[in-house]
Amino acid sequence: MNRSFFIVSRHFLPFAALLLLAAGLLALAFRPQTIRGAVTDANGPVAGATVHLCASLASTTTDAEGRFTLSCRGPALHRAVTAWKEGYYLAGPLGPRLTK
Repeated sequence: MNRSFFIVSRHFLPFAALLLLAAGLLALAFRPQTIRGAVTDANGPVAGATVHLCASLASTTTDAEGRFTLSCRGPALHRAVTAWKEGYYLAGPLGPRLTK
């Protein structure tokens, strides 16, 4: 067997495996993700509030129970959302708050 072929093939297989792993992780990181939540005030849900995903063009309006759903690409857990409705004071971007 040719010695140069053995050296190339010995280094090629680990490199190809690493390249495939990196491509898979990159595709996984940028898969479509869904952010769900609710906008509430001291009196309960806020219906008709506009919810905007920061650093994105994605926005939606809350339903009668104050709930919203947004879809985005990329790491959604590190994004902040803002909610706005006329007559309410906007405190600024809100990060994720996990509740049960």
